[in-house]
Amino acid sequence: MNRENTTPQTRRHWLTSCAGLSIGALAGCLSSDDDTEPTPTNETETTNDSAADTETGSDDADSSDDDTVDSWPMFGYDPQNTGYIDTTGPTEDVEVQWTFEADDELSHRPVLANGLVYLNADDDQFYALDADTGAIEWQLEGIVGATPALSNDGETLFHDQDGVMYAFDALEGTERWSSELPASGYHPVVVDETVYVAAHGYIIAVDAETGDVTVLREYEDNPDTSRTPCIGDGVLFSRLDDDVCAIDLETGEEQWRVNKSIGINNRRHPGLVYSNNRLYVFIETMDLLAIDAETGDTIWEADIVSEDTWDIHITGPSVMEDFVYIGVDDVFLKMNVETGEESWKVEFYNKRITTKPTLIDDIVYISPGRDVQALESETGNVIWEFDMDDGSRSHGGMVVLDGVIYSISSDGTLYSIVESV
Repeated sequence: MNRENTTPQTRRHWLTSCAGLSIGALAGCLSSDDDTEPTPTNETETTNDSAADTETGSDDADSSDDDTVDSWPMFGYDPQNTGYIDTTGPTEDVEVQWTFEADDELSHRPVLANGLVYLNADDDQFYALDADTGAIEWQLEGIVGATPALSNDGETLFHDQDGVMYAFDALEGTERWSSELPASGYHPVVVDETVYVAAHGYIIAVDAETGDVTVLREYEDNPDTSRTPCIGDGVLFSRLDDDVCAIDLETGEEQWRVNKSIGINNRRHPGLVYSNNRLYVFIETMDLLAIDAETGDTIWEADIVSEDTWDIHITGPSVMEDFVYIGVDDVFLKMNVETGEESWKVEFYNKRITTKPTLIDDIVYISPGRDVQALESETGNVIWEFDMDDGSRSHGGMVVLDGVIYSISSDGTLYSIVESV
């Protein structure tokens, strides 16, 4: 496999073994062996032991309230899927700190903790990279799937692959446990000591320590669910085909289920976002909805696109304080959470926005076309832009932490982007 970094690799820890799989009976929970477990590579090259071994994560479901933020632990940063993180990012002109090249496309947003970038590539490889250099710290073969999630302490990495939930040691890459799920999900969400998955007719909870599986809710009509459910105040929210539902995490009872005509196709994967007792979701009529999280009632409905097209691409929404941000094809909007009124709109003219917005105080990071851009959250004015001159697109997403943006591209390159010196 070809791996290329613009800076020398400082350390490589290649896995030497993979823990065996356990099997248990189905009695309110599921756990089983899998004969096709990921295959670890078996090579070590060490020149420097500078990789961070810091404890990370949060002690509660809303990690954005922590005094110190040292990780991006799941797809939307927090269980609410807001896309907002209390950290710093590049505010001036930028440059590439390093790049890492996989053998195939990168289409899934990475996660960060322990001074490492955890990256799932489309070549069935999973990488843990040194966040400062891009050097491979450990690697797993045979891994497919989407964005993983990290435990609150940052010590365990959870990954759903083909209906099997794996837990790996986040520092070494060794397998801790694996459990069979009744269906395959997408992006897991972690709250306290539980991993949650919405998976084709099932709402599933997995004990983060033991791997015990509990089916909170099963739907016999096998509805399509959210790729990334969101969780707030002890309730999980997911789409079920055209409906939105609210599931009590303690009882598994459905608090409400309402039809919102969400719709979906290969370019529409509308995400639910929870913030201040409201849900935000884009629906089939090309409108953005604000929904009362307690009742399922629509609070407001804002018309985003005047004409429906089958291949329209939705990115977001993401929420920061009193505003919601969403990309629709080559248009990016900021809207008031109370009224649904448009605050500003930026058009990128045939540069399709391809990633869920990443938000920090005063700045919105997005990827129109093959660019990475920083916008002033107050005005929408472009602060800086970075052009991926290789002709690729940043179509899978970006994360930001401690002044650095990590952005993936369709040609299989991960970019570490910092302010120019």
